[in-house]
Amino acid sequence: MNSDISKIAMLSMSITNSYKLYNKFHKIHDLKPYVSVILYRLHWLKKMTIKELCHQTSMPKQSISKGIHLLQAQGYLKLEQDPADNRVYYVWLTSAGEKYAQEKIGDMVEIEQAVAKDLGDENIAELSKLMQAWNQAFEAHLNQKMKEKE
Repeated sequence: MNSDISKIAMLSMSITNSYKLYNKFHKIHDLKPYVSVILYRLHWLKKMTIKELCHQTSMPKQSISKGIHLLQAQGYLKLEQDPADNRVYYVWLTSAGEKYAQEKIGDMVEIEQAVAKDLGDENIAELSKLMQAWNQAFEAHLNQKMKEKE
């Protein structure tokens, strides 16, 4: 049993350390995490709904909304209502926003690519698969605990 606890603790510490490293990056680059995730997602995916951003980042809608309005006010992001469904809003980076994203998160993308190269494609694929499984299982158990406490 102790070895199981040790393995779980090591995994938890690794996850926590990754979180700390990304926070360190944000501090070095004077970047709020909620702005970073918006820039990162839109850098790669180009155009998304606000709902998709919230779902994919697991960040509160208020944080995403704050980041969107901040980036929009600076001319880095466009926000447009879907003419077919006025409940849906799309966001994407302007050309100035693309440059800003490169300036703010370009180093992170380069670091991630270097780490991926160091680890190799198979290890990255396996790590991604395992992290997705961990997150889904953790969320399911967390939700169950929350229901039990209601």
